[in-house]
Amino acid sequence: MIAASDVSTQSGLALVLAFASTVLINVAYLRQHDAAAALPALSLRRPLHSAHVLLTDRSWLRASHLKVQASPSTSRRLRSRHSPSFRASRRAESGFSLSPPRE
Repeated sequence: MIAASDVSTQSGLALVLAFASTVLINVAYLRQHDAAAALPALSLRRPLHSAHVLLTDRSWLRASHLKVQASPSTSRRLRSRHSPSFRASRRAESGFSLSPPRE
């Protein structure tokens, strides 16, 4: 059984991690936008050239890397195997369950 203080601590930690993840993702989007705006014009008619321009720009790649790193690391911490939301999401992914959740 989980004590009430553990639940409030876990909830507080989850909120802090979610807030930090949101801030990091927004900063990454801003950096990525600024980096793309500084690049020469990209064209849908030349997709390989556009991809090459983006993938060789270090500032755009750093922002993309930050965005990718901010999202999964937080969700991994939030979805610990002991949280009720993790168990509920596991049941939802496996389909409908008519039996009560196991503790």
